[in-house]
Amino acid sequence: FLLRRTAQFRDSPVTRTRDEAKLAQLDCVIDVGGVYDHAKARYDHHQRGFTETLGMGGYNTVKLSSAGLVYKHYGREVISTET
Repeated sequence: FLLRRTAQFRDSPVTRTRDEAKLAQLDCVIDVGGVYDHAKARYDHHQRGFTETLGMGGYNTVKLSSAGLVYKHYGREVISTET
């Protein structure tokens, strides 16, 4: 839902799959695929060694979920359009 509030992903279709071939064709992948890479719009937290935190506002010790990763990169845009 959060990404649908951004200009970039407003009209993007939602696909539910774990099929690697289908994931490779998507513009953005959330919570599957085992990759966190903002440059490639891949937001999964299910890999060994994952340690990404929000890193601001005192939240630099709590590891992020996939939704947290999306918020970290797009939250300001969404909040600015909602207020």
